[in-house]
Amino acid sequence: MARVADYYTGNKDPLADMPAPGTFCMGQYSENNSWYRAKVMDVDVASAGCVIVLFVDYGNLEEVSMERIQALKPEFAALPQQAVCCSLTPELSADFSDDVTSTFMTIDVELEYYMTVMEDLGDCYYVE
Repeated sequence: MARVADYYTGNKDPLADMPAPGTFCMGQYSENNSWYRAKVMDVDVASAGCVIVLFVDYGNLEEVSMERIQALKPEFAALPQQAVCCSLTPELSADFSDDVTSTFMTIDVELEYYMTVMEDLGDCYYVE
């Protein structure tokens, strides 16, 4: 992935038009100004010239201006996205209290967690 980021730091390959939702591209992340593979999730009509992207190798969403979007070279699209959508099964996720939700949000993302896939929904997995 470092090779991908390095390429886009030194090269400019802007998109010709406003991308449609579902378009894969490169997005510049605001926290560190590095370039990451992204998928356009929505075109933000409230902020002209911005799109909402999902950074497909990390799983986070961000509103990004078109100046921070570039075309994705086919050679960098070959690797499957590394972030995987997971959701607790409906039986486990029903009616979480605010305390439980707050505790969940403090989980250390640097640790390894094991879960069991209960159902493959196609674009997401139900897990326990």
